[in-house]
Amino acid sequence: MNSERQDFSSQAKHYPLSPSAGISVREVGCQARKAGGEVKRLLSSPPLSGKVLAHLPGNLYLLTDQEDLFWGSTAAFPMHRRCLQVSSLPPSHFVRPGQRFQLRHSALCIGNSFLIDLSSFTEWAPPPVFPKKPRPLAELWSRCRRLNRFINCLDSPKGLGQAISLIFSMAEEKEVPALSSSSILGRTLGSVLAVGKACLEKDLNAVLSGGEELLGLGPGLTPSGDDFLGGLLFLIHSLKSAYPGIFPWSQERITDFIGRARLKTHPLSHAFLNDFALGHAPAPLHELVNTLICSDRSEGIFSPAVSCLAFGHSSGWDVLAGLLTGCLMVPKNQPKIFS
Repeated sequence: MNSERQDFSSQAKHYPLSPSAGISVREVGCQARKAGGEVKRLLSSPPLSGKVLAHLPGNLYLLTDQEDLFWGSTAAFPMHRRCLQVSSLPPSHFVRPGQRFQLRHSALCIGNSFLIDLSSFTEWAPPPVFPKKPRPLAELWSRCRRLNRFINCLDSPKGLGQAISLIFSMAEEKEVPALSSSSILGRTLGSVLAVGKACLEKDLNAVLSGGEELLGLGPGLTPSGDDFLGGLLFLIHSLKSAYPGIFPWSQERITDFIGRARLKTHPLSHAFLNDFALGHAPAPLHELVNTLICSDRSEGIFSPAVSCLAFGHSSGWDVLAGLLTGCLMVPKNQPKIFS
């Protein structure tokens, strides 16, 4: 992890929220502890202002007037380039969607009730991308299968995580069972399988065509379909970076796809999807993919995979379903390519 100290100690650290409030930051505020690279950029580019997009337990989502999105989270949630980790967050009645925020001196002022003290924090960055030579593709395929088997042993998959038991059936040419149309997977199985088939054929155009049907699918701020596509695109982006010239990637086509997604989903989900496609993800997913591709310890994939499953209500399952679908692009029998 790279870190850079931010110090605004020469500026005012504590002050009342308003002349009538008479309440100090110690009573209604919190301390910023870590900031992802995108948050650091925004905080370093005043004037910064915007509105509260959503306030959920442990997460406060903020949208700037320039439509850049970032969020405050407690340490219980994973770091991300758009995350500002804080010591605590206010109860919901203190900060509500639609309230304005503004960067003033060394604090982020939200509404008339809450401050985030920015006087000192460290910058967070994901670990270096593939610090070691990537493993041979046949070994990578074996590790992908091992990850698939491990996740299949876990109880109660949610959302599109229910597809994980079917994903590697395609690679092994096994029959995929029919599913009830009452489940989210049953309603979208055709699209999921179309994306899986396209991955087996390394056909990026077909992957994106099948993915169109999944955009915005499901409830919540980050629908299951978007999370699935995010995990898929993050894995393909990682493969093309680790094994240049072997895996398909067209930044122009990806950019067009992400642009169309803006009209079909929530702004928060669109920001996540765009980040995934650019190789930016929550910390445990970076750890998982780096371990999958480079680490000598095959058992090292299990811990970050479990951490990923903790994302949201079903987001972790959806993301890993997409990631494992992307694994279908890995050739099964090429032991000497990177010897």
